[in-house]
Amino acid sequence: MAIGRSCRPNGADLRVSGVFKAGNSVSFAQAVAALHGLPVREQANRIELSAK
Repeated sequence: MAIGRSCRPNGADLRVSGVFKAGNSVSFAQAVAALHGLPVREQANRIELSAK
């Protein structure tokens, strides 16, 4: 799964810092989405977090 590409139209990125266990990209993306109130869309080879 690919995480990390920013698709926000204004170019601003949300910062996330800390220590995270590698290997469960879906859980990580869901946690970040919940923290920032973002919708999550899972596709075959990527996870997208987008602005509302």
